[in-house]
Amino acid sequence: MNRSRSIKKILAVSAVVVVVGALAVAAFVWHIARTAVDGSRARQAAALAKYHEAFLEDQRYAATFPIFARRSGDRDASLLIGPRVGWIVADQKTLDRYRESLPVDARGLELDETLSKRLGKEWLDADAALWAGLDFGWMSRLAEFDFWDLALHSPDPLLAGSPRGSVPDFTKLSAWAKLRLAKGIHEGAPASAIRETEQLARLCTTTEESGVVVIGIHILHLVDQVRERAAGTPAAAGKPIGTEGLDHLRRAVWGAVAHAELRTPAIYDSDWDQVVLGRCAALASGMVTALRVRPLLWDSYRAEYEHLGKLLATSPECRLVRLRRLWLQPDAQDLAASLEGASWLERLAIRWLPAARNLTGEILVSISEQNWFRQYEQVRGAE
Repeated sequence: MNRSRSIKKILAVSAVVVVVGALAVAAFVWHIARTAVDGSRARQAAALAKYHEAFLEDQRYAATFPIFARRSGDRDASLLIGPRVGWIVADQKTLDRYRESLPVDARGLELDETLSKRLGKEWLDADAALWAGLDFGWMSRLAEFDFWDLALHSPDPLLAGSPRGSVPDFTKLSAWAKLRLAKGIHEGAPASAIRETEQLARLCTTTEESGVVVIGIHILHLVDQVRERAAGTPAAAGKPIGTEGLDHLRRAVWGAVAHAELRTPAIYDSDWDQVVLGRCAALASGMVTALRVRPLLWDSYRAEYEHLGKLLATSPECRLVRLRRLWLQPDAQDLAASLEGASWLERLAIRWLPAARNLTGEILVSISEQNWFRQYEQVRGAE
């Protein structure tokens, strides 16, 4: 009897130790997560305050380029560009369905993926055989269009229900630009090649995807190399932007993302209209993250969501068709409980414990919010 009673006491004490240990571990993990989230938010706020004026200077610089000026028209270049560039997709079937969905006369236009490698580092002096048979007539039409909508004439989104679709392949976009410019040099007519390639860069910057906007700036860098080659001749067609100028433009794009995130303070809204380059792409980035965590954060981040909604309302020039639709839709009730990769215990906590739900959402936001001012820090360090 005494032995049985002793065993029960040992089991009871063990249970208490296990529970206390589990609570201690949970409290420690909670503290670490809370500290990381608070630290992330503090770093974001400090970076915004530190580099905001430099960012505005970069945006003012971008505003001096006519090719970045907003157009009021609705002429979309997606059917002209989309079939000619590669797309980053989840699987081959998605790409096959996309190709089959195109009009018959828009099929088979995609650039051979081997051309980019064959161009090599000396692409300015590429062999004319590389572009033999290629039709560049479509590039002469690019100036007719007002924007390039990536949501049209493109493959399906990478994930079912994803608020963001597929993105074009950087290497093929770059290869088209290099081939057109090399052809212009070879034929002694770089000016027309520069004009057409600049229009491709312009349309990249009208997309609502920051990575593609940066591709447009990279294409301007390629144009710069041709201008440098033709410097001092009537065929130069303008002055090169230069390395420093291109850096200003890149910083402007990534800095814009930091000004349109869920946790961006509303004090910067008064300068939102000064954002010329990457404006809609930045808003898209912030909305994508906000939508994904909305079931987790809506109750505690309502002011932040209203703030982001105001940015959306004051940016009518941004199409954001898919995102605007999702923004107005109610969230699925089970979304928070079906987070990919979450254990049943995590799903249970997220569903029934508001504090756990909130912290999980904040962790996901912290992970998504990168150091968009990295290039500013590098410049400061160089000085």
